[in-house]
Amino acid sequence: MTDGPNNMRILVIDDNQAIHSDFRKLLCRENDVDELAAAEAALFGENETAGTVQFTYEVDSAFQGKEGWAKVCHAKQNGRPYALAFVDMRMPPGWDGLETIERICQSDSTIQLVICTAYSDYTWEDLTRRLGHTDRLLILKKPFDSVEVHQLAAALTRKWQLAQQAELRLNELEGMVDKRTSELSLANAELEAEITERKAIEERLRHDALHDTLTGLPNRVLLLDRLEQCMARVRREPEDGFALLFMDLDHFKVVNDSLGHLMGDELLKAVADRLTAHLRSSDTVSRNGENTVARLGGDEFVILLQSVTDAASAASVAQRIRESLEEPFQLDEHEVVVSASIGIAMSHPNYESADQVLRDADTALYRSKSHGRARHTVFDQTMHERAVARLEFEHDLRKAIDACELFLQYQPVVDLHTSRVAGFEALLRWNRKGTDLVSPADFIPIAEDTGLIVPIGEWVLKEACRQAKAWQDASPDQYVGVTVNVSGRQFAHGNIVDHICSALSTSGLDPNRLKIEITETTVMDAGGAVATALAKLQKMGIEVMMDDFGTGYCSLSYLHQLPIDALKIDRSFIDNMLNNASNVAIVQTIITLAHNLDIRVVGEGIETSEQLAQLMELKCELGQGYFFAKPVDHSDAMQLIKPQATWEQAISQAAQSKQIHT
Repeated sequence: MTDGPNNMRILVIDDNQAIHSDFRKLLCRENDVDELAAAEAALFGENETAGTVQFTYEVDSAFQGKEGWAKVCHAKQNGRPYALAFVDMRMPPGWDGLETIERICQSDSTIQLVICTAYSDYTWEDLTRRLGHTDRLLILKKPFDSVEVHQLAAALTRKWQLAQQAELRLNELEGMVDKRTSELSLANAELEAEITERKAIEERLRHDALHDTLTGLPNRVLLLDRLEQCMARVRREPEDGFALLFMDLDHFKVVNDSLGHLMGDELLKAVADRLTAHLRSSDTVSRNGENTVARLGGDEFVILLQSVTDAASAASVAQRIRESLEEPFQLDEHEVVVSASIGIAMSHPNYESADQVLRDADTALYRSKSHGRARHTVFDQTMHERAVARLEFEHDLRKAIDACELFLQYQPVVDLHTSRVAGFEALLRWNRKGTDLVSPADFIPIAEDTGLIVPIGEWVLKEACRQAKAWQDASPDQYVGVTVNVSGRQFAHGNIVDHICSALSTSGLDPNRLKIEITETTVMDAGGAVATALAKLQKMGIEVMMDDFGTGYCSLSYLHQLPIDALKIDRSFIDNMLNNASNVAIVQTIITLAHNLDIRVVGEGIETSEQLAQLMELKCELGQGYFFAKPVDHSDAMQLIKPQATWEQAISQAAQSKQIHT
């Protein structure tokens, strides 16, 4: 007995017991040779046993149609269905064969059926009308022929087996198709998810490429693109103008230095939000919603206003932006107030690129900052001309050292007690090619702004030390020092001490003949770093002087904390000393405090004998100014170094020899 696709279970449904016995005798003999196969072998002259197949059937019996149908249902439910059923056509008093077959076909759609009948109870048309056209139904006429029975049993069970195998294979194929379909569906879903994610990533990348990561505002690339679009529209429709506002937060570095960069970033985001909100207000020039706020980096913002035709409207927006920023920003527990400087550039058909518009707005911004900040300025062409001139000026200044256009002059510093020249202050001069002598007031600020003061200052140190060494060699027994001004930029560069040591080493100058002069602003701005560097210089024997004392915000009580050897009283106090009693009191206070701190005092800008007498009465030790001599070159300075000679005698002798002019 086998199940599954090799099933050879047969059900005989007949009300005659003898019929069941006949079927069993025919189908259940052990090792019986298939009579159909034997007949074929005899007919075709083949070996009878070589090609025979032995069948083992499992034959069940049912004596009424309803019983047979019940057995078919039970076998189906238990997973052991019948492959074939022989059904008698007449089985009174119950269902006849046709009704039995109808019920069986409804319960088992795969079973093969043979109608056993000796009579023509139903025509073939009747059968097909009730059972439909089917290949599962055959007719076996009584009396049975054993070969025919064997043939039907073998063929129909084999047919059932093949049908089951086909169904199993079909199910396997359908399963494989379902599995593959599921796999493809899953792969497709994963691919769609990957595509969606990739599109999202690409969108983020596109957004990040065009927006500032901190504030989310458009960056320079997107701003320039939108600006180019505005310019193209203006070329087509000149009356449809625009305005570009370049904004910079005033003293933003103070926020970073005091609260930290994280708070600085929070402030930038808050400013961006406030600017964006401002442009969505009912303001006429921003009502259309097409205005662009962009961040270029640091604390710089740009506002592009469309459909603006006059500078007054743009200036009105700039004013409201500045006013909106005056409302304090709350950063955690800190309340921060900021102001802004704004430069405005108006559209013009002559603009060829967006960079030109941005350049002019930046130029106007620079003008706002240079005029005190917290204001806005509209660009005009004279600003561009000045900017170009400054650029050329800066370019020439960069080449000035290599072109040997820089040189030093030396202004005498006189000991007011002995009336002898005690030293010189080295003053930088620039003989710009193709022009007259350039005033230090014109080029020193530019050198400070651009950082050129660092290499220029290094050159000044080396040149001044070299010249002071010549004085030292000429008058080894007479002390003549040289004072060199050092800017805050040189200290900020971080290696000013190394530069000074290099200048001393290269020249061979005695360190105690070098004096370093700094402003009180430099000390206060850089704080501890400058104080540390000055202390190192003092230990080397280099004297430290503070210039322009009284004009900054260094308190008198702070002096004792600094490594200062001497200080200079600013000439503004000395100029008005004779006509203003309060100035005299200030000078006297400075001198008294300095002496209490063992600090010497230099009065600068002395131009009259009355000023000199007043300073000597107040016990000021040193002085310099046009009253003594104008700045001179190094050869004339050599003539002022006369052993045992007062400054009057030295200048007189030098004048007589036509080597110096007072």
